[in-house]
Amino acid sequence: MHSITVLDSRGASRAGLEYPRQLALLVDDAESTREQAAALLEGHPSCDARVIPGDPLETLLAHATDEHTTLIAAGSHRHSRTVGMLLGSTSTGLLHNAPCSVLVARINWGHSESLNASSSALTEPPTRSQYSQPQTSSPPASGPR
Repeated sequence: MHSITVLDSRGASRAGLEYPRQLALLVDDAESTREQAAALLEGHPSCDARVIPGDPLETLLAHATDEHTTLIAAGSHRHSRTVGMLLGSTSTGLLHNAPCSVLVARINWGHSESLNASSSALTEPPTRSQYSQPQTSSPPASGPR
């Protein structure tokens, strides 16, 4: 499994004299994201985290094709939602053009607890016995409500 962070520097190039500072911020952000992914993947020998420069959609599609990817998991938005936009342009492009299945996940940035719970679930995969345990839920109550 590869965790890919795409470094898209096109926005920084429009910053004029601020270009070096804006590019440094983008590089720092990409590296921070890569480090977080690497920490989540630690202990899984066939997993790695990378930063790849380029256009996000083109880079992810090329990587998926080159690596014979079977599933792409992507976030629905990188930035805040704009009016009328259901998915980010990269997610939409992946859904329409990827050579494999695409999972688009929505993260509620207002609730860090859900992000932490998701992170711990990623670092602790279920064991085989957890899949085969019978369900212990009670039957639904019968009668009028």
